[in-house]
Amino acid sequence: MTGRNTSRNPPPLKIDPTTPPASNPLPPKTSSLKKLRHDLQEQKAQYEAQFQLLEGRLSGQLEDAIKGVLRDQALSLVKKRVREGISNSVSEELRLQIPPQLLTQNEMHTSQMLEVNTSVYNSESRARNISIRGASDSLHPLWLPSDSKPHPRFPPTVRALADKSNEEIEILLQAYNIAMPPLRSQSTDKQPVITREEKINHFLNFIGVTLRVVPKPPTTTTGKEGKKLSSTLVISACQ
Repeated sequence: MTGRNTSRNPPPLKIDPTTPPASNPLPPKTSSLKKLRHDLQEQKAQYEAQFQLLEGRLSGQLEDAIKGVLRDQALSLVKKRVREGISNSVSEELRLQIPPQLLTQNEMHTSQMLEVNTSVYNSESRARNISIRGASDSLHPLWLPSDSKPHPRFPPTVRALADKSNEEIEILLQAYNIAMPPLRSQSTDKQPVITREEKINHFLNFIGVTLRVVPKPPTTTTGKEGKKLSSTLVISACQ
């Protein structure tokens, strides 16, 4: 007698295709990241909205400021042009009303006043230069004949003048209308020559300085073939 199998197979599962499977809940960590991303996006949107609002306000304020500056500049320019126009009109009217002889006299008077002021200033400078006793003492510059200021190459000291080249000294002599005295040649075969030292001394005399420069004889080396060294100037009191 065959034994009867009493075990039963489990019933098959029934799947309803219309029912979606239940979603698995997200882990706590993934949920936190999603919430953080959402919060950041909201903050970004708020910042962008605030930035646009601030940009609009600043743009309006800047536009108003530019308009105000341009308006002030335009008014200032108009006032300046009006003043210039009035001044030119008055000057032209005066020129037409004043006789030419009077205008010429006024120009001559202005030129004469410049000459007088220059002469007075130069006299005071010469009086101060008389007291100079050292080559490094500061010189009091003289004004140019046609201008109320000294020449830009006017030497600050006697030493600076002695160190100038012959060309620079010639420029100063011509600028101040300093005429060198005529020289007589010792020989009929040679033309008279004015040395650089004589030009320097003539300029010193013109500005009121009593010091004079004299050439120092060149020295030679003690070698077999003596080599001449360049001479220098010795500054001494006027004899």
